[in-house]
Formats: sequence, structure tokens, C-alpha cells
Amino acid sequence: ELLHERRFLVFLDLAAHHVAFQLDLEVQLLEDLRDHERPPRAAPDVGRAAIDAGADIVLGHHAHILKAVEVYRGKPIFYSLCNFATDLRMDEAHANSKGFREVQKLAPRWEPDFDSLYNFPEDARMSIAVKARLSGKGLVEVAVVPLWIDRDAVPTPLIPSDPRFRQVLDYLETCCRAAMRDTRFRIAGDIAVIEGV
Repeated sequence: ELLHERRFLVFLDLAAHHVAFQLDLEVQLLEDLRDHERPPRAAPDVGRAAIDAGADIVLGHHAHILKAVEVYRGKPIFYSLCNFATDLRMDEAHANSKGFREVQKLAPRWEPDFDSLYNFPEDARMSIAVKARLSGKGLVEVAVVPLWIDRDAVPTPLIPSDPRFRQVLDYLETCCRAAMRDTRFRIAGDIAVIEGV
């Protein structure tokens, strides 16, 4: 969700994975093809290069697992948001395929669930949405909304009284530490604000 003080137009160039705002804000989308990697490692050279090239925020996707969040030069880099709008029904042929068995080595506890629309490992149920508050000068505040994705592939925003809220944040903080990022989150209502942005 993008909140701001004046109207803006969004231009999306799908081929370049690039979004520019009339507010002079640049969002770079980063596709990380290292699916289900354990521990979930970040690719700091790519994320930081995007910031150095002028991006105000970098949003990583595709890895099917949460990865670290970093504040670099006062700008956030999300190395992977996990999933949001995806589903994967699996059948026995897919579950027994050589390709799936190779991916399963990265997530050994991943057991196929033939009745589920969201056939990913347990920790891929943890996801986040990014909430950015904007002004005419760009990013004012960036936060995460912890999400839980159920067997029907529906992402549900979590509230702090739900133990999964803390589970998602703890997992995200573990990813940050594993990537040697000192990212700090501050709970503010139903969101976790990223400090240092």
C-alpha cells in the first residue's frame, strides 16, 4: 500500500521490472531465482547496485521464501518478499519428478500436499507486504505487514495478538542476522516499521 500527500501516476515497465512514480521515487524489482535456499541468503551486490543507481526501494521476489531486509544508505532493500499471489497444485507425477526432488533437497521437510492450492514448504507460508508512506520528497516511512498464506493460497494479514505475527517477524530477523544485516523493526499498531529509513 502506498500512501502519500498528493496524487501520482504509476508507470510500470514489465520488461525492465521497473516502476517510476511522478513523485520522483524509483522502485526496483529484483528477481531472485534461488528458490527455497536454506539459509535464505541475500544478494547484496545486486540490491545495493540498484540503490547506487538511483532506486529508492528494492523489492525482491520469486524466491518463494522470505529473505533479509537491509537499510542501505537510508533506503530499504527487501531481498525476497516470499509469495503473495501464487498457487501451486501438485500431483503425484510432479512430486515424483527429478526436478521436484532436487528442489526438495533445499527444503527437506517439504511434503507434497495434493489437496492444497499452496504447495510450498511450511516456512514459505510466512510472507510480508510492504507499506510505504510517501511525501512529495519521497519515502517517509517503510514498514512490513506480516502475512500467513493458508492451504488455499490466501495471504492473511496478521495482527500482533496472533502468535504467527511474531513468528513471521522472528523468521525475518533471523534472515537478517544470517545475511549479517543489522535491520531493526519497531512494532507500531499492526505493522513493523523498519528503523533507519
